[in-house]
Amino acid sequence: EIFSLDNFGSSVITYLIHRGIIDVNRNLKRPFQRNNGIFRTNRFDKESVIIKPYSSELEQKLLDNFYQPFIDELNSKTKHFLQQYGRAIIINGHSMEHRPQEKRPGICIANNSKEKGNNPTSDEYLFTLIYESLQDNLNDYPQIKKRMKELPQLIQKNHPFKGLNGLTTRLGNPDQKRDCILVEVNQHLYLDYQKVKQDPLGGKNEQLVQILNQYIETSLHEAIGVILSKYTS
Repeated sequence: EIFSLDNFGSSVITYLIHRGIIDVNRNLKRPFQRNNGIFRTNRFDKESVIIKPYSSELEQKLLDNFYQPFIDELNSKTKHFLQQYGRAIIINGHSMEHRPQEKRPGICIANNSKEKGNNPTSDEYLFTLIYESLQDNLNDYPQIKKRMKELPQLIQKNHPFKGLNGLTTRLGNPDQKRDCILVEVNQHLYLDYQKVKQDPLGGKNEQLVQILNQYIETSLHEAIGVILSKYTS
């Protein structure tokens, strides 16, 4: 819902099953990795997510019905935009848990930074434009800014996530006209954690979700509009 981008004029592909069941943000490797691969045994907080290991038959059904259709659609849309516009800009949108001890920011954007010899997954100018647009537009959304200011950092680049794994590095290759940027939104911006403790499926502030969506959509639209004008002029 944060990344619905209803008026963006782009294609939005939503994964309809929890990544604790099968994780589309991990590369398909055989034999399957059980801890940090596409089939997880533990949540990110180390708690178990399954009662017993999946059977080979169930694994294949999950691959055929959820994982592969998502990847096929993603590849198809990427190819379409490359053919139609000469460039594909992919936003890999996620939410991150609010972990005060880790001092996570309100929003993290990542492109596998060039630090330590990493290959960036996006054009650096585009990456900077998105970062600056998110900063510049924040004042227009006081409800979101108020929540962000309750956190140690507002918006950070390549921290705490760098886009080192999964879809970001698989798809992002600016030399081949494919930019992929990871956007992680802190759940503190739209969740009431006291209500979540009472009801794990509750606690979401629908008004804040809508405002957050508008903020992200506006910021991305401005930044991508600038970069497309540069490439098509």
